[in-house]
Parts: sequence; C-alpha cells; structure tokens
Amino acid sequence: MDPNLNNEAEAQNIDALYKSIELDPYTLDIVDEIPFVHTPLHVAASAGQTRLAVEIMNLKPSLSRKLNTDGLSPLHLALLNGRSETVKGLVELDKDLVRVKGREKLTPLHSSAETDDRVDILAEFLFACPESIEDQNVGGETALHIAVRNRNVRALEVLMGWIRMTGRHWVWVKYIKDGRGNTILHMAVSTSQPDIVESVVRGYRKLHMNEKNLEGATALDVADRLAAGFERTKIESSLRRAGALKSSSLANDCSVVDFLISQLSWVENMHRFSLLMRKGMSMEMRNAVLVVAALITTTTFQAVLSPPGGNDNSPFACINATSSTSSLLPTTNISDTNVTIFTSTNEQPNLYLPMFYATNTIAFLASITMIILVLPFRVFATVHSSLIFLTLCYGISIANIPQMPYVFPFFTISSIVIAFLFYLVYSIPIIMENHFDIDKRRGRHLLVSRLQGTRLRMLYHVAHCTEMN
Repeated sequence: MDPNLNNEAEAQNIDALYKSIELDPYTLDIVDEIPFVHTPLHVAASAGQTRLAVEIMNLKPSLSRKLNTDGLSPLHLALLNGRSETVKGLVELDKDLVRVKGREKLTPLHSSAETDDRVDILAEFLFACPESIEDQNVGGETALHIAVRNRNVRALEVLMGWIRMTGRHWVWVKYIKDGRGNTILHMAVSTSQPDIVESVVRGYRKLHMNEKNLEGATALDVADRLAAGFERTKIESSLRRAGALKSSSLANDCSVVDFLISQLSWVENMHRFSLLMRKGMSMEMRNAVLVVAALITTTTFQAVLSPPGGNDNSPFACINATSSTSSLLPTTNISDTNVTIFTSTNEQPNLYLPMFYATNTIAFLASITMIILVLPFRVFATVHSSLIFLTLCYGISIANIPQMPYVFPFFTISSIVIAFLFYLVYSIPIIMENHFDIDKRRGRHLLVSRLQGTRLRMLYHVAHCTEMN
C-alpha cells in the first residue's frame, strides 16, 4: 500500500488524494485487496476528518467495511475517538455500517452502549438501522446485555424504550439470553445493580421474569448468592414484587426435546398454522388474499341485509283493502274503512332461506378468519378488534330477521362464539404473561404461564426455521 495515501489522509488533503489516484488509478483497489489493513478511510475517520472520510467512502464504498489489524472498521474508530460528526457522515452514506462486526463480533451499536456519553449516538444508530438491536457479540450478548454489564442505565433505558415504542417485543423472545443462558436480569442481579434491576422489572415481561440460565438458576436464585446488605435486600424486594420465583418453585418445565416429541394443543396448532401461513406468504400474495377476503366479507354482510327474494317468508298472505260507504241523501257523510285481512296461503315455509344464511355465514366467518390470520395481531390490533365487532354486528343483523325465530338465533350465537374465540386465541399470550395459576394441592405457585409461554416460544422458533415455498 502506498504510504503517501495515509499521509494525505492525515493532512486532510482531498486534492492530494486525487493526485495519487491520477498517478495510479488502482491505488484504492490495491488497498481493498488486502484482507486486514489500516486504510486511508481508517485514518480519516479516527482523526475526525469528515469531508475526506466521506470522499474516500464515496470513491470506494467497500473500504468502509474493511477491518484493520486490530479488528476495527472506520466507523468503530470514529466512535471510539469521539468523532460524532464523522460517525453521522458515514452512517448517512450507509446505514448498514452500524451492523459491521469487528473484534469479538462487536458492532458500533455494541460500542455505543458501553459508555454513558454515547447514548445520543446509540439512539441515532437505532433509528438508522433498527435491525442492529438483534446483533450479538461472540458471547451471545446484545446491546442490552452490554449496557447492563457496563452499568449504563441510560443506554439500557434507551434500548428498552426503543423496543417498547417500536413494538419489537419479539426481541425479548429470540435474543433474551447470552451464550451462558443469562438474561439481562441475571446480569443486573449478579453485578448488584438495584437501579438497573428496578428498570428491567418495570419494562420486563412476567413471562421472562423466571428464565433459567445454563446453571438452572433464576434471577431470584442469583440474588440469594449475593452478600447480605442493602443492595441485596433492595434487589430481592424488586424481584419478589414483580413476581420472580426461585427455580425450586417452578414446575412443569419444558425442554426442547420434550417439546419436539409432544403433541401440540389446539391453541398451539392454531398459532403454528398462523405463523407458518404468514411466513410462507409473499407481500404480493398477502395483499391479494386481503383484497379477496375483504370483498367476500363485504358481499356476505350485504347479503344478510338484502337476501335474495327479500326477507318476507311468512306462510300468510296479507290483503289490504279499503271499503267506502255513502248515502244518496245529500246530508249523509261518506266514510272510508281500511281493512287488513290475513289469509292462509297453504304454502310451506321457504327452507332455502336458512340454507342461504348458513352458507353465507360460513363464507363470512372464513373471510374474517383469513384477514385476522394474515394481519399480525400486535401491529393491527385495532383492525382485529373492528373485525370482531363486525362479526357481532353480523349476528345481530340475523337476529333482527322476523321469520323462523328458532333457526336464525343459531347463526347469531355461532357468530358471537366465533368472535369470542378470535379474542381468546389472540389474548392467550397476554393472559399467560400476566397471570399465575396456583396449585392448591401442593400449596405453592405453579407457573403454568411460563410452561405454556416456553412452548409458544419454541413453536415460534420452529416456524421461524421452516422454509416454505
């Protein structure tokens, strides 16, 4: 590599850079061919020479991902040296630089979570590249773990706030543990950080409060190993108030082997079907299904209001007649009398109308089900609620049809039951996260929600790993 390139980078001389390129057009290509090298972009980034760094990156974008002999990228160096302007300039050109893995698989996001003075950069990284929160270092730690390990309360609150506000709650499920099975709650307790423990339990989910590490210990078990004192008392108080339990109090734990050889319940089968269907659908197919399902829903609902042949299915004929009487005398008033006469038609009730409503109801509920399954619940919760109320309206509309009162309530009740089942299936994960069942025979808490939650998380991983055409 030409040493003059690094000298020009140190001098922040863009003109000199182009003179070198004029002498040898392949000068940056030669640098790029070296696997690990301290490039001119590294020099400019570490020195905070934003304009030169952006210029080099514009000419040779691949240099921005090149690691030097210390395992650091240009963005790593700019961040470690406090060159915030250069950091912003590089990220504006390529947002995915936030996910470049350097030494020990540390990304710039990981480095920004280490110290309190980089919290602003941390927030900008999250907005620039939301997926970076999923990245793990060589020890299986995410930025959340790194913030806790470095006692960085502000960084942890920023990360947890980001997860909460963006609805990326599945990050807790997929990246909750590091390589040793420790959650951020385990780490906060083991390092005696009561303030971070309090922050974690406020934003944590009860479903994850009693996760075990590879040693089989929960966070409350780890707290028991701490030295007696004020910090231990405060930590234990926060954990118990949040519903934390010891491993000895947890029953019916489920391993991956147990899950794979067991039979799925009907609830798990419904979730499995929903997950696999969503994963196997392309965006174009999903849009097509939504359009067709919406048309069927609209058509079937309108058919209830205006069925073929009308709603008149009575076995009696109604005759309206007007009778007029008058007198030949000029002083006599003329009187009119309206008469309504019901006469039997001797015709059997129309049995095709109940059959029409039965098949129409099946089509309506099937289309509603497809819309609910295609649209994720957490993102489209309002739409799901509207569909449930629409199902109730469908049943009420049928109930207002006067003919055959012993048949139509069946469709009303079935619509209400289906609406309730929709609500139940999609609220089960929430119910499991917030309620405990008590095993009165043993006189202790049986964390049924944790067992079922563990099985649902395993089901999520199985569906995530399944490739569908």
